[in-house]
Amino acid sequence: MTGQGRVDGLDALPDAALHELLARIQALLLDRPPAATSLAVEVVEADEARLLAISRALPVERRPKALAAVERTLTPAASARARGALRVSFE
Repeated sequence: MTGQGRVDGLDALPDAALHELLARIQALLLDRPPAATSLAVEVVEADEARLLAISRALPVERRPKALAAVERTLTPAASARARGALRVSFE
């Protein structure tokens, strides 16, 4: 079976089987030994995806200032959550 044949076969799988397959793929990726780069997958809303894309486009030296500006606009609880998420994406 060709690679395209395998991909086409995914259309026939029920949702539960696709979920199982994705969970297995994620587990295999996460169990790999550390490499020079890392893989992270997260499903986000469109506005959050846009914010992440903008933050990654910033020069490294401007990222801390942008993070501080975002943190000033958040509630304390939201700020704590964002601080962890944004630091990871800025690194």
